[in-house]
Amino acid sequence: MPGKDFLVAEGVWSAWARHDIPAVLDLMTDDVCHVLYIPQEVLPFGGGPAVGKPAISDRLQMILAVFEPILYDGKIVAEDGGVVRGSVHYVYRHRVTNETFDGIARHVLHVANGLVTRIEEYHDNERIRAFMALVSEAALRKA
Repeated sequence: MPGKDFLVAEGVWSAWARHDIPAVLDLMTDDVCHVLYIPQEVLPFGGGPAVGKPAISDRLQMILAVFEPILYDGKIVAEDGGVVRGSVHYVYRHRVTNETFDGIARHVLHVANGLVTRIEEYHDNERIRAFMALVSEAALRKA
């Protein structure tokens, strides 16, 4: 699908905005690799690659257990030879504390035959680390 790979990226982002894990997975190959460049000590579902739909489904379910995505808006930055680069503005609500966190992540999606084979997410780790410290303290006070 030369020139149309961006539609796959937009489909993934749209499905995640709806919290629709099956629709996200439908746009991926069975052996897809999802690399989340957030250290596991910052977020328990971070720490590098998840390979295969079952592992990615588990990761996405863990994310939804901790956060409610309120806004997830992806924009295409570039598309070339099966690689789609995007910028995603997001707002998440921490389910335990109701604190919200917003940011912009960069995504690199590798697409072949209309399906994502690899997705890489780049985040501001220090900002996420600070937010998690904030909500951890607030969660302890609520307990």
